Amino acid sequence: MFHDHIYFLVLPTVAPEVKQTSGPRLIKSVGEDEVKLQCNVKYAQTYTWFKNGARISSILPKRYTVKQFRYLQITNVMKSDSGLFVCVAKNNIGRVNCTINFLVEGMDFVLFLDSTFDIVAISFFNSL
Repeated sequence: MFHDHIYFLVLPTVAPEVKQTSGPRLIKSVGEDEVKLQCNVKYAQTYTWFKNGARISSILPKRYTVKQFRYLQITNVMKSDSGLFVCVAKNNIGRVNCTINFLVEGMDFVLFLDSTFDIVAISFFNSL
């Protein structure tokens, strides 16, 4: 007995529309466990994230993770995470951008530990 299956590819008939975003400016403090930059777009088929014009990929820190395409999660927030983030959402009809100016306030620091994991020094610095 044979079963014939017919599959249909349903393409959107309207351009993507922004439903919700993190807003044009987001401010967090150094050391926050995580932040999610949101770009929730109706009718989008693909999402691509950029930081300061460079596509976010595996080259960037492992602290950057694209979640369900609509969210960019940054863990262990550092001052160097500040920048202009753009999410480009597309479908076969058009595209829309979500732009978020992410600003991290405060100073970064490094803990120096000895072999027994006791803190021997703390160094604070401003990262660019």
